[in-house]
Amino acid sequence: MGTDYKSALSDIELIFSAYINLIDSYLFRQYLKVLALSFEVLTPVFNAFYRLF
Repeated sequence: MGTDYKSALSDIELIFSAYINLIDSYLFRQYLKVLALSFEVLTPVFNAFYRLF
């Protein structure tokens, strides 16, 4: 099981690094800002959902 996890993690790392090399750094920063904002907005929703259980 540990080997599969490491393999999947390395695949994700490879895809992520290739993606970063393909896009402009400014565009990547904007993407990260939107991603962070999305998590910030969704966090209270997830917390409310988990309080139900």
